[in-house]
Amino acid sequence: LEASDSLIQEAIKKGFNQEYLIKNGLCYEAYGKLVDRFRGRVVFPIHTLSGKVVAFGGRILGSNTKLAKYVNSPESEIYHKSNELYGIYFAKRAIVKEDCCFLVEGYTDVISMHQAGVENVVASSGTALTPGQIRLIHRFTENITVLYDGDSAGIEASLRGIDMLLEEGLNVKVVLLPDGEDPDSFARKHNSTEFKSFIEKNEVDFIRFKTKLLIDDSANDPIKRAELISSIVKSISVIPEAIVRSVYIKESSSLLNIEERIIVGEIAKLKKKEAEQLQNKQKREEQNNKEPDTNYQSYLPQEGKEKLLFYKIERLIIQIILRYGEQIMGKIKNEKGEEVALTVIEYIANDFANDDISFHNPTHRQILSEAKKHLYEENFKVEKYFLSHHNEEISRLAAELLSDKYQLSNLYKYDQTIIKDKDRLYEIVPTLIINFKNEIVDSEIRHLLKELKKPEVYNDDQNCSQMMKRYQELKNIQATMAKRLGDRVILP
Repeated sequence: LEASDSLIQEAIKKGFNQEYLIKNGLCYEAYGKLVDRFRGRVVFPIHTLSGKVVAFGGRILGSNTKLAKYVNSPESEIYHKSNELYGIYFAKRAIVKEDCCFLVEGYTDVISMHQAGVENVVASSGTALTPGQIRLIHRFTENITVLYDGDSAGIEASLRGIDMLLEEGLNVKVVLLPDGEDPDSFARKHNSTEFKSFIEKNEVDFIRFKTKLLIDDSANDPIKRAELISSIVKSISVIPEAIVRSVYIKESSSLLNIEERIIVGEIAKLKKKEAEQLQNKQKREEQNNKEPDTNYQSYLPQEGKEKLLFYKIERLIIQIILRYGEQIMGKIKNEKGEEVALTVIEYIANDFANDDISFHNPTHRQILSEAKKHLYEENFKVEKYFLSHHNEEISRLAAELLSDKYQLSNLYKYDQTIIKDKDRLYEIVPTLIINFKNEIVDSEIRHLLKELKKPEVYNDDQNCSQMMKRYQELKNIQATMAKRLGDRVILP
């Protein structure tokens, strides 16, 4: 139906909760009213493995080029796109029986193949494959055949998804349909026997298919050929079974006219690099999962801190974290001399830890601690996380420091050239940290010296001893910073 609210009106009449209809994506709010998401479209129900309908896909019926051809249900409490495959409920028995799964792109491809008698087929619904979807297929078979349109321009773009299939340990084959055909049109022209016969005659092992595809693309270009070899090596390297890898190495060596030992060597390099990256990630996660330092001691009073320079710089650093925390600010060399990308959060947290320095304000310490903890979580955005923080003080501070997003810090505006902060983080962040550390240490040393002159302090042995101990700690920190910063601090 073309009416914008036919479904919602009928659903409400039958007693359905309006809130649930919105949450599950059947309708949405626009211009102050509810609108049917799938109006004027043919609708395809999406079933879970157990047969429950949890989402829909809708294809436009008319020829209105201003509208998206397909509309899909959004993620909801019952629908997680990365864990569902279109047609899996109806295909699972056939997949087990045939010990093979055909993978296509669209809803109509699945339907037409079923009508032609080929039932062991599922669709990725036009999106990139996810690990969850691949594991779903692997529950029923280790063999998968990917069907590509005859004139598909996106074959190379989809190769990354097939590497994920190999990584899961699946045996992957590819079929390229005749020019101008897709699984939908081809299935409507052939019966089950003809369709399966074509598949058997034309399916090619994925590594061989990819090699031939990229060889044709690289022609006589040596740079493209080098890229081709790297791409093939990467695909082989993800295969978990050593025997299967060995077979592919031999075949690729023959197809590419390159010695086996070179391919083996490149795979070994990739495996070593992956292991190091995993190890580094685990180390970072261990470090970031440590409890925040809630016992950080400072003799600087909280009262009147707003007037001190170190505190103004501290707020600037927090502002940088809130605005650009997850962004890469530059690269550093690790212990092996390799360049490693570093985010703003990592740089600040590591630099503070090296000199045993922390923010003076406990709220600021909590922000840095939580930013570190959540940095490696998928889709983590510092700005969004702290603006919606459960602690009202933190969310209010985030809103205040995130306002006027493109204003430059006057402390660091060296000339009249307008350069956004995010384009010079490599310059701003280290400068802020150097100035902050010098100022907070100097301020606390001056404060301690002033306090130690008071009779109530030097006559209190325990208090005086603690302050002297802290004074010595600060002098040691000052000396360490001087050494690390190239003697920026002049020692007495």
